Amino acid sequence: MLLTAHLSLVVPVHVRQLGQLPQWLSIVWQKSHQKLSKKLRVRTKEGINMTIDFESETKLPSKHGYGGDYANVLAELRSGINQIDKQLINLVAERFSKVSEVGDLKAIFHQPVEDSKREHWVLDQALENAKRKGVSEFLTRELMDVLLKHSKAAQAKRVRDL
Repeated sequence: MLLTAHLSLVVPVHVRQLGQLPQWLSIVWQKSHQKLSKKLRVRTKEGINMTIDFESETKLPSKHGYGGDYANVLAELRSGINQIDKQLINLVAERFSKVSEVGDLKAIFHQPVEDSKREHWVLDQALENAKRKGVSEFLTRELMDVLLKHSKAAQAKRVRDL
């Protein structure tokens, strides 16, 4: 069979089989009603480009109440993420309100901003909590480093301003 530059085949395949395809295939996911469709774009050794369409009877997760409708499931999940992001910002604002109060107390009682013993304890507590929750140690360290850095800067500003 001679392959042309724009060969398109429709091949039923189970989603898990896609993980066993050669690495030189690029996968483009698409929604087609309640089926998952994948387009594999292939460039052969001879330089021929072709697209192979795969369809699967595998439905998207229905736990979100949309019967496998990708767009609605995605919208629901993103809405939940947006709510969590708002909560995170609210918690950071609340944390920095407390940090400012700590800075005021340090200024009044002539205490240094730096408290490495406290910083180590805060990081250790965060790492323990992250481990229990299945959150990456790397992410936790990065997050806490940023929070502690900005907390110290905020405290230093309060100390200077009082």
